Amino acid sequence: MTPALFIITILAAADPLPWPPDLNDRLDRLVRENRAFWRVPGSVVAVTDGTNLRYSTAQGFADVAAGRRMDPNDVFPMASCTKAFTTLLAGCLVDEGKMAWDDPVVRHLPWFKTGGNASYRPITLRDAASHRSGYDAHDLLWYQRAESLRARVERLGGLAPEAAPGERFRYQTSVFTTVGLAEEAVAGKSWEQLVGERILKPLELNSTWTDPARVPAKRIPQGYRLDGEARPVPANTYPWNGPDSTASIHANAADICRWLNFHMGDGSWAGKRIISQANLQETHAPQITQELTPEVRVYHPFTKKIAYGLGWVIFDHRGETVVAHAGAIDGHRVQVTMVPSRKLAIVVLANLEMTRMNLATSLGIVDEVLNHPFRDYNRPYMRQMEMEARLSLEKTSAEARAQAALPAPTGTLTGKFHHPAYGDAVLSENAGEWTLELGPSKAKLLQQGPACWVAPGLTFGNAVVSFDGIDALVVGGRVGERFGRK
Repeated sequence: MTPALFIITILAAADPLPWPPDLNDRLDRLVRENRAFWRVPGSVVAVTDGTNLRYSTAQGFADVAAGRRMDPNDVFPMASCTKAFTTLLAGCLVDEGKMAWDDPVVRHLPWFKTGGNASYRPITLRDAASHRSGYDAHDLLWYQRAESLRARVERLGGLAPEAAPGERFRYQTSVFTTVGLAEEAVAGKSWEQLVGERILKPLELNSTWTDPARVPAKRIPQGYRLDGEARPVPANTYPWNGPDSTASIHANAADICRWLNFHMGDGSWAGKRIISQANLQETHAPQITQELTPEVRVYHPFTKKIAYGLGWVIFDHRGETVVAHAGAIDGHRVQVTMVPSRKLAIVVLANLEMTRMNLATSLGIVDEVLNHPFRDYNRPYMRQMEMEARLSLEKTSAEARAQAALPAPTGTLTGKFHHPAYGDAVLSENAGEWTLELGPSKAKLLQQGPACWVAPGLTFGNAVVSFDGIDALVVGGRVGERFGRK
């Protein structure tokens, strides 16, 4: 039994949450102030005690232009919080002996291949579900790609892992996708069917969908992003491509509270066993330690250890074990947080991307409910985000200056280039304006030198684009790969 599980187990019989008469008013004020600080157009926030909904508020606007107020029943994309549904399903199949956490992925998906070092041990389902596969993020392997989940995973065969499996934590969505595909392989049904039958129906999650196309559009708030002057402007709706075991679940706050109440129980619901208590707790157990970098310490100032479980993040906060996860997709940001020993769970749903309101509000509510001393999370988070943005720009500028000083290689720069994992990249020029298309992503380039450009926002940040000889296009940033001329 891990230390984190020991804490959860021995304190599970703690007294119900104390709820002073003024607590709802204090939570209203906290949410209102945080929403204003982060310029979030609208939010839904709810708190549950393992059995009952203790607090719920819908503030601001679901659609500013239409004047539609946020409603408690509005449905949000849960994004990466979907992953915990997939690992719970995996735990059910482990209970039935159809798979094991330490099965190599290739046992269930014989076509699964990785590039690079043949001496590495095979990636297991546990590795995939805990983001310890050895691969870096490589988000453009999945982001906005209108292709099958298998095709997304097969792209990994064109990349070598940056480390051995089990060696380190790196959030990796494409590898996690193999968990859902393995579930389909061993159960003979789609992930959507399995989640519906094994989780949504028995838990009566009637306002939860696995396929975004089935959600009534009027129930989903308009998503927003901040423009160059920090004003919320409408964001494009993410182009979902059907059910996705890593990100596609949409739900309202009440259903997510019910989902979290289930997770703070013993694996049964309404007298029916859904999953063994052992495998439910296994999903909450640390699988790989995350480094407490200076940046992480800002976001978790009271944390001494942080780890990733199976679809969950586990950390300590003011002496309590917290099990949580965030979700982010174009226009929206969500956070689910549990303090299992105190039967406290929190849902924060916001219709603004790239905000830290979700974590600041969640930890602020934990502090208010558990009567911890006040801590201002907003300002340190904002300062950290600003510093990260500044350092990223400085790094990009330094790299661009070095490449801009080099002469252009002899020959035609424009053309189509290829990478075995990322596919085609097209560099084009029209009347002095340069453009790079990489899969579904497209960026207008800012020329820095004869054969050097910056691609703003191409890889969830800025990327330097340059040449290594006339036939090798180098895309920096979080891609960091060479593309050969076709």
